Amino acid sequence: MKTTLIFLTSLAGILIIFAYFAVFGPPTGSYQVNGAGTTSGIPSNPWIVSSSIMAMSGTPEGSSPASGGGGSFASTFPTSPLTWPEGQSKISITGVSLQGSQMAFTLSVLTGGALECVPLNLRLVADEAGDLDPPTPASLSFPDSGNCNGAPGKIYANLTATFTVDPTALPLLFTTGGSSNIFFEIATTTANGLEVDFPGTSG
Repeated sequence: MKTTLIFLTSLAGILIIFAYFAVFGPPTGSYQVNGAGTTSGIPSNPWIVSSSIMAMSGTPEGSSPASGGGGSFASTFPTSPLTWPEGQSKISITGVSLQGSQMAFTLSVLTGGALECVPLNLRLVADEAGDLDPPTPASLSFPDSGNCNGAPGKIYANLTATFTVDPTALPLLFTTGGSSNIFFEIATTTANGLEVDFPGTSG
C-alpha cells in the first residue's frame, strides 16, 4: 500500500511536469536569419551581397526592444543584406529603424573612381497601383561637399533616408530604383527587430 502511494505520488509529479510543458512549451529562443540571396527562388543578382547566413538567438545585434507599446523597432546589419549600384558607386543598407510612422534607413556609400553626383533612387512602393514615394531627404548629401557629389574612392557611412509609412502595413515593399530596380521588403522579427527580405521568399 505504501509502495503504491509513493508510486502514484511520483507519477503525479511527472504528469504535472508534462502538463507544464504542454501549456507553456519548452524554452526557446527567437531566431532571425539575415542574408539576401540565401533562400532558393531568389533571382541571381550580382549586386545582392551576402557573405554568410547569420542565425542569432534572442535579440539581433543592434536591435532595440519595442517601446511605447511596441511602436519602436531597430536593427543594424554587420553584413549588409543588400548592396546596389548607382553610377560608379555602390549603396548598402546597414541598418533600419521604425519609430511610430517614421522608417529610417542607415546607408553606406562606396564612391567610384571619379567625382560624380550619386543619385538616391530608393523608393517606397506606396500602394497596389505601384505609386512610389521618395525618402526625406530625397537625395544624398555628403558631409565634405554638402551635396550629392562624393569624393572619389571614399566610404561614407551612417547616411540616412527616412520614409513616412503605415506601421500597421508591414511588411513594406521598397525598390532600389534606377537601373538595378531590386524590390525588397522590410519586415519585423520576433525579437522586435527589422529585417530585409525579398518578395515571395517568406514562409
